[in-house]
Amino acid sequence: MKTRQNILSALQESEARYQHLVESTSDGIYRINLPGHFLYANPIACRVLGGGESIVGRHYLEFVRPDFHDDMRQFYARQVRDRTPITYYEFPAVAADGTGLWIGQRVHIELDDRDTVVGLHAIARDITDKKRLEDDLRQADKMRVVGQLAGGVAHDFNAILTAIAASADVLIQSLGPNDARTRTAEEIRKAASTGERLTSQLLTFSRRDLFRPQALNVNHVIEELRPMVEQLLGASITLQITLDPSLGDVRADTAQIEQVLVNLSLNARDAMPAGGRLTIRTENTFVEAGPIANATLYPGSYVVLTVSDTGAGMDEATQEKIFEPFFTTKAHGQGNGLGLSTIFGIVNQAAGRITVESAPGAGTTVQIHIPQIRKGATAYPTPPRSLPIEHRGGVVLVADDEDGVRTVLTRVLEANGYHVISAINGIDALDKAKAHPGTIDVLLTDLVMPQMGGFELAEAFSNERPTSQVLFMSGYVDQRGLDYGIGNTVRLLHKPFDSDTVLSEVKRMMPPARLTNSHVES
Repeated sequence: MKTRQNILSALQESEARYQHLVESTSDGIYRINLPGHFLYANPIACRVLGGGESIVGRHYLEFVRPDFHDDMRQFYARQVRDRTPITYYEFPAVAADGTGLWIGQRVHIELDDRDTVVGLHAIARDITDKKRLEDDLRQADKMRVVGQLAGGVAHDFNAILTAIAASADVLIQSLGPNDARTRTAEEIRKAASTGERLTSQLLTFSRRDLFRPQALNVNHVIEELRPMVEQLLGASITLQITLDPSLGDVRADTAQIEQVLVNLSLNARDAMPAGGRLTIRTENTFVEAGPIANATLYPGSYVVLTVSDTGAGMDEATQEKIFEPFFTTKAHGQGNGLGLSTIFGIVNQAAGRITVESAPGAGTTVQIHIPQIRKGATAYPTPPRSLPIEHRGGVVLVADDEDGVRTVLTRVLEANGYHVISAINGIDALDKAKAHPGTIDVLLTDLVMPQMGGFELAEAFSNERPTSQVLFMSGYVDQRGLDYGIGNTVRLLHKPFDSDTVLSEVKRMMPPARLTNSHVES
């Protein structure tokens, strides 16, 4: 029979084993009384929340993000009121040093010997990386859904803009420079250009814009843009640029990297209405294998572009929404909420990662990681430039389901000596091509049309007329377009386009016999 001493010794050993388990586990364990103060916290809880210092005696709300205080109070109140035995709960925390993180905890009610709730105890874990990945997946899914909508809207809107812009060009050319109506036509053309920029932003953030990646050095892009950025910022903002001379190359679209820099500079300017400093910095970095601060970056070499301002800054609640399309903190009419969404789409298209650090009154730092490529890596070739040439006519088959686009294209081409065959879709175009007895020099077709789209039409048309040229036009290019080869050659008119552009491209595709000058490319 066990003696009292043996029983006491066994209890002490059990308690020691339990204490060792609690203090050596990788999970945080703590107890909170009903007023909300920590009665106990194991070492890992003190290290994560308190920076190594004890948090015993401090109120739990000190470590909860301020905008989440009410939710946290209500959660704990429900636990006590409903006497819920175990509940899993996630909340945004703020460590003693100000670092933001997410905590996932399993909360248990604590009862005394009279079955009265006297407090709560929890087993908690730092789930910051998990939340970041979840946010990335949600953002990617949101971008995909909104991107599909944006692609469809942009396609239709670009078709309308094409008709407006080209019609304005025709008016400007037909009216004399001293005609009072010329200014009105120029304002119409200017409005179409504004719409073009908006749809371009929509397509970029939805990753449906035409993407021409090449091996480039971000330093060179920054140096080229320096005068423009200085002009955008104005005299009250100091621009400081620090570039790593050994910076590696990346594979990206030059125009899109320029857009990233311009958008970030404009955001910084708006955040510093009374003046301040904008810092642009580049550097190389290498992400090691294993646990890394940013779990979505694969190990390897990266170019880091950092843009920092000394502006008003943002709270965490705002930061969670900044990449959402159409979200803006600016006054009504001063922004469309596509700036950072566009940047998000560009960076993802370049296989990169963007992070933001900010706090109210402490400015904002945006950091972009883009994978490095080896020196001399291949890129898509630069399209050949068209030289000014005169034509001797030719036959163009125009296929587009938009009446306005067909009408204005027919007007522009016929005014410049071409014979135009007009078709409302792919099937109609094939029928009219078969009925035409002579040569058709160029098929100018939209990509997206009912019954038969541009790809199917081009294949069937080329089988029947292998010597004819095909020129696509569209408001956006999807993956099929890239697979077809549009991304590598000048075979696409990107809507909206002006009359000079369509004439230049059609002339370039005409056979030498149709042209006064047969050397049409440089």
